[in-house]
Amino acid sequence: MPPEATDDDSDAAPIPSDSISEVTGVPQRTRSVQHQYGVLLMVAYDGRRFSGWARQTNARSVAGELDGAIAAVDPKASATRGLSRTDAGVHAREQLAGVRQQTRTLPCAGGC
Repeated sequence: MPPEATDDDSDAAPIPSDSISEVTGVPQRTRSVQHQYGVLLMVAYDGRRFSGWARQTNARSVAGELDGAIAAVDPKASATRGLSRTDAGVHAREQLAGVRQQTRTLPCAGGC
């Protein structure tokens, strides 16, 4: 149980009432909430020059190229997540991918 307030505590800053638990009467820590927004992309590509969807350190991949393009306009965006994958040399039409970012819309690059 917390000690009773004394004259020595008179110069202490008061704790805001909204940060004190109604159940226990103990000050609660506040949490910082960082909002993120999901962006759904629909992409199409000729897969002849890609080694597939999955990121690879030694070859060009669709996910790697998308990550680079998105990072150019929003460096804080997450890595691209594909809703499906393709193998090397496979083309795609209307393939879905997702990315998370901290702003509501992707910035427009190149004077849109």
